Amino acid sequence: MSDLKAVSLATIPMSAEYAVFTQTEHKNRLARARDKLAAGGFEICVSVAPETHYYLAGYDAWVGVNSPQALVFSTAGVDEPTLIVRNVDTRLAAETTWLPDVRNYQLFTDDFSELVAGIVREKGWTGGRIAMELQSYALNAALYSELASALKPAEIFDATRLLGDLRIIKSETEMRYVREAAGYANLGLDAAREALRVGVTEIEVAAAVEGAMREAGSDYWAIPTEISSGTRTPG
Repeated sequence: MSDLKAVSLATIPMSAEYAVFTQTEHKNRLARARDKLAAGGFEICVSVAPETHYYLAGYDAWVGVNSPQALVFSTAGVDEPTLIVRNVDTRLAAETTWLPDVRNYQLFTDDFSELVAGIVREKGWTGGRIAMELQSYALNAALYSELASALKPAEIFDATRLLGDLRIIKSETEMRYVREAAGYANLGLDAAREALRVGVTEIEVAAAVEGAMREAGSDYWAIPTEISSGTRTPG
């Protein structure tokens, strides 16, 4: 097993173009997360959900669905959170996260769960409860079993709802992005209406929708554009 190495982000060029939210906003979110976790009786959080990593750390990646990543921090607020990513994703982390402590591992070579456990102990874990998003699509049964074994004798409890609820109340910056995204969606709907005609294929309609949004400057969307017609249309 190779050693877990801290990545010095100072050696990697960073661009403000990729900073969607300010560092202050991310730190305020983290403070709220720590307060809620502490009130829930947690000592350490091992977040495995990509949406939490983005919300708290700014790390913009969905790869947690096919390779593990984690954000580890104490609820005491005395440590900098540690982000663990695959070595091939290090540059993406440098471009998107504000965290100075980003570490990487080699998939199928390093023991990810043992690396996480080591960082948990670095954070000063004294035996208290550990929070984790047990309902996350990024946490399969095998990964959970490995993490639970590596973290023994710690007790792991579900914090999916607790962490997810932090995102319900939006900041003004978030609302501005929501309105912008809605504008792109409306352009897509207008394009779909214009494309609908006898004989047009579902793929052609989807292409019109996606093309209109992309041409207007939209980023990629969360799921593919799904078009169904005729007998395939839900009743």
